[in-house]
Amino acid sequence: MAITRVLPTALLALATVATLSAQTTFMPRYTALNNGSGGQASTVLADLNGDGTPDLIKAPYTAIAAGDFNGDGKDDVFFYDYAGGSQLFYVGYGNGSGGFTYKPVPNLPGLVTGEQSLVLAQTADINSDGRPDVVVAYFLAGYVYVRAYINTGTTFTLTSALFSYKAPNGSIGGATGDFTPPVQLLLGDYDADGHADFALRILAGSQQDNLWILYGDGQGHITAKAVYSNRQSEFAFAAADMNDDGRTDLVGTNSDGSIHTFQSAVGRAFTESVISASFLQNTVYTSYPPVIADFDGNGYKDIGYIARALNSGTNQLGLRAVYQTPTHAWTLGGFTAVDTFQSYFGDNPFFTLVAADYTKDAKPDVILFATTDANTHPDSADFLINTGTHAVGSCAAPAIGIHVCSPGASSASPVKFSFSATSFYPLRKMEVWVDGVKKSETYHVFANQGFSDVSLALSAGKHTVSFFSGTYDGGVTKKTITVTVP
Repeated sequence: MAITRVLPTALLALATVATLSAQTTFMPRYTALNNGSGGQASTVLADLNGDGTPDLIKAPYTAIAAGDFNGDGKDDVFFYDYAGGSQLFYVGYGNGSGGFTYKPVPNLPGLVTGEQSLVLAQTADINSDGRPDVVVAYFLAGYVYVRAYINTGTTFTLTSALFSYKAPNGSIGGATGDFTPPVQLLLGDYDADGHADFALRILAGSQQDNLWILYGDGQGHITAKAVYSNRQSEFAFAAADMNDDGRTDLVGTNSDGSIHTFQSAVGRAFTESVISASFLQNTVYTSYPPVIADFDGNGYKDIGYIARALNSGTNQLGLRAVYQTPTHAWTLGGFTAVDTFQSYFGDNPFFTLVAADYTKDAKPDVILFATTDANTHPDSADFLINTGTHAVGSCAAPAIGIHVCSPGASSASPVKFSFSATSFYPLRKMEVWVDGVKKSETYHVFANQGFSDVSLALSAGKHTVSFFSGTYDGGVTKKTITVTVP
């Protein structure tokens, strides 16, 4: 697949700006995990008690995916127990209050107990039967395989390999002490066809980067298309729709300290643009994917990343962001310190970072999972609470489902429609339909929440209005009201 590399004129102009322009601030709060894993088993977004706020999972196994697998309205979790003997994989059916009933599911072939393997997973209904499946990528004997656990309603069946890649030298990952993820599996709808797709990135040796998009057809099949192969780069990606065109894009930090955006286009092509390391004041702490959300509430998604303090001698790490403007240019935000870390070869400050709304104020916060290398708050969940003044929507998100704030039963035209949604799954879009006709489609979402504020001109009379929130696999949640326009 050909890639067009561009450096937008607006970005070139911004590269000469020396002043910081932060649109919001973050306030650190710390939660000790005390489990010896630094939160490694707690990075799956799951709402175990149905209150609309993501929870931290502490369980005997590693959580790799979540979803309402049995359709009871409660979040369930898919687990990998690498030391489980003859049984390595389980689904934990949630009871709605944080507890699980465990049921074994088939093991991935070739995985051996006691030898922890790289296993990644995403939840999506890949065969359009209304039940969420689990797609896994894993490394075994020099190969990376992608398979699917198909949800039958009562159990899971394992498919044959949907995709495989043989590492040229039989191993994956970069150099020793390099914590760039060797494999990433990122859910999205990269061609906007309503079916779940997966970006698969594999680092097969230092600076030997590979990226494919596995396009789903909604019938359980995939078509793999390479974006690049054996590239001299080392990306750590996040997936999001950066320009609200309905197609999922990829944003990655690179080993040279830059940030690259791979914008999906018609025909399953991508256009690449670069935010240079010099514009970012050489503060990107590479090896970690960014987090994508509208942090300042201006209607455009921003890029947060793990950053070094400008004075690198302090060993201080934290969060920084570049903010997207209405002209799709970038401004550089300030630095929020999280902790200082031991400075030695092979140190691993964090396991990952995640954006979600932890304070229910419709503003995306960020959580980082610190390792035992942190000096002040080791082995902790470090919440960076968004203290900005602008929420991403005017209608507060519900626990689970759709919340309509306006209009009421009667409203003059133009009618303001304000609604929000919270799902067990990452949301892709929000829609408003009037009398069976789609009138609005927006993509103001982050993580498992979405927000929409639109005004529509309606004729006098009674109208049936339906509100939809949609996921990457075409699943929808719906709420309908009646509005009379005088």
